[in-house]
Amino acid sequence: MNGFLKQSTIVNVPVFMRDVIDHVTGKTGLTLTITASKNGASFASIAPTVTELANGWYNIAFSTTHTNTLGFLSIHITGTGADPFDEQFQVIAFDLSDSVRLGLTALPNAAAAATGGLPTVDSSNAIKVQSGTGANQISLSSGLVALQADQAVNTTKWAGTATTTSDIALSAAAVRAAVGLATASLDTQITGILTSLLRYVQVIIRKDAAIATDAAAYLTLINADIGTGVGAYDNTTDSVQALRDQGDAAWITNTAANIRAAIGIASANIDTQLSDVAVIKAKTDNLPADPADASDIAASFASIISTLADIIAYIDTEIAAIKAKTDLMAFNGAGEVSANIKSVNNVAIQGDGTNVNKWRPV
Repeated sequence: MNGFLKQSTIVNVPVFMRDVIDHVTGKTGLTLTITASKNGASFASIAPTVTELANGWYNIAFSTTHTNTLGFLSIHITGTGADPFDEQFQVIAFDLSDSVRLGLTALPNAAAAATGGLPTVDSSNAIKVQSGTGANQISLSSGLVALQADQAVNTTKWAGTATTTSDIALSAAAVRAAVGLATASLDTQITGILTSLLRYVQVIIRKDAAIATDAAAYLTLINADIGTGVGAYDNTTDSVQALRDQGDAAWITNTAANIRAAIGIASANIDTQLSDVAVIKAKTDNLPADPADASDIAASFASIISTLADIIAYIDTEIAAIKAKTDLMAFNGAGEVSANIKSVNNVAIQGDGTNVNKWRPV
């Protein structure tokens, strides 16, 4: 084999034709007949351009058609009065004469580290980055990457006013500042949020004045004007605990006397209220069996009986309504209402209020 040929390229191959008599002297003035076999196929005639050089040397100019098949290219050359010439080349897909990339077009056609070439590495095997302010360069300062003066800040992703003159150093502190985190620890930020949430829950649940003082800032924020007016929330009267205590006083601990007063019955005994009916009956028993105004009396009694029925029905309804409310309430051993907080300000809450599982948004 005499070497390698790049696939589908024009190549000049010089051959030496020896005289058939002494097999040493170059044979001149020949008309060459050439056959070739591509990658093991049968030999077939080809007609490349042949130029006689001198002293028995001839140049064979193979075209792209002659070199278009990968594998071995075998040639057989004959000429009258000359020994046959046989040679074999290997057609390859890369160019051994290309000192930069061997003709491999997937690689840049430039020396490593040169413009357009592959990057190189330093002594630590890290890829070298070209530092500078030109095109395709990264501006490095103390290990930080800065935006160049012509790179505007995207105000959708970074807080601040868009600018084309200020660089953003991508340090941990700068990133935190850009997204509004004041300290290095995200845990600290989350703890602060949970602490604030706990204060809001305390203001909403507790009615004592102490929490109103200790969490005055949170109470102020609850009542703050956010566009259409201020609020009037007062934890001493509007908190869950305050509402529970109102229930204790008005519903749970209410007396029979208060209930009778609410429905207009002055005495404790319903029979006493009906005694007037007995007195009337005693009087009417003395009336004739069918006095002239018997229909009027009957109508009066019917009205009284209807009124009493309405009173009894009203009492039943009110007592049932009161019972329906009190049945919804659960109490602990200390006689306090047990409340299961599911949300605050329409924000779902999780946790049980302990140090291990604090109240927090879902």
